[in-house]
Amino acid sequence: MKIEIIISIILIGLVSCSQNKTTEKEEILISEQKPKIKFKQIEDEEAHEERIPELYCDTTLINGKRYIGCHNSETNFYIINEKLDTIYRHEEWANSIQFTDFNNDGYQDILFEYMTNVPDILDLALFDAKSGKFTLVEDFSDFPAPNKIGETGFYYSYHRSGCADWNWDSDLFIINNFKSVRIGNISGIGCEGTGKTGIFISKVNGEKKELIKEVLREPGYYADKLDFIKNYWTNNYKKFK
Repeated sequence: MKIEIIISIILIGLVSCSQNKTTEKEEILISEQKPKIKFKQIEDEEAHEERIPELYCDTTLINGKRYIGCHNSETNFYIINEKLDTIYRHEEWANSIQFTDFNNDGYQDILFEYMTNVPDILDLALFDAKSGKFTLVEDFSDFPAPNKIGETGFYYSYHRSGCADWNWDSDLFIINNFKSVRIGNISGIGCEGTGKTGIFISKVNGEKKELIKEVLREPGYYADKLDFIKNYWTNNYKKFK
């Protein structure tokens, strides 16, 4: 119980102190490089020393209201409002989080980053202005390394698909009612022995995948793949509406 009591005291102090601030950081990253709230060792009733884990906290301002996000090595990330009500608790332990307006609606959202074998696996919780709370976007982690296409409401991902990254995929997707929906795919096949090699572009509708273009190439590692992906989706996303 000591950890919970100390955390509550610290959070109350954060809210009290934060009310005197006049500026806000637009984007906050909770990570090993951020300032930490540290606790000293304390003695319990049996005179044994107990080390309290370091608590990581930071704030963001949405609609003039302050929100505080915290986590430590023993607790998942959670957010409280100015009334100290817990309005969001993340189910998975995240390596770091970032406050950012991901969907360009004028409200700060939360990106969660994990340490996995697949690079850039993220989760996203969007701020819901109607409820004043954050809602986790379904299936967002299926789209690694997500990128926004300007302020269009379209996004694309990238991930390796085997053969030492000679094979890869990029998905075009949208977010509809807090769910990620795949609508297009670019598949790079650079490995020999799997049929045609090159870059293959498809429309996607649920489980249905329709090939609409192929750019045949010799087998190999396509070093221009990231530029190809960015340029194609930026110039052609409207074809996939």
